[in-house]
Amino acid sequence: FDEASALLSLATEAAPDQPYLGVYAAVVAAEQGLDDRAVELLEQVVRTREGLAVEYQVELRRDIALDPAFAPLRSGVPLRLMLARHLGAAAPRHRH
Repeated sequence: FDEASALLSLATEAAPDQPYLGVYAAVVAAEQGLDDRAVELLEQVVRTREGLAVEYQVELRRDIALDPAFAPLRSGVPLRLMLARHLGAAAPRHRH
């Protein structure tokens, strides 16, 4: 986790205006069991999604829906509420 955090810091220094780095930070937080922080980081990216290139917008939805690091979050209320708040009916659906 230290190495991942260091690499994220370097990437942020190199591309401070790249909001998608928040998704990678959310993956690290989720892997550490920091669910609230992971949702917070994802929300920052979701809020700015309109400023992302179309391929990043698609990748964001795909990452949230499929990335194994977010599996515990997908079944939780905080992530679902955040997605509903920002994406409405377009939010990825949780599968039981």
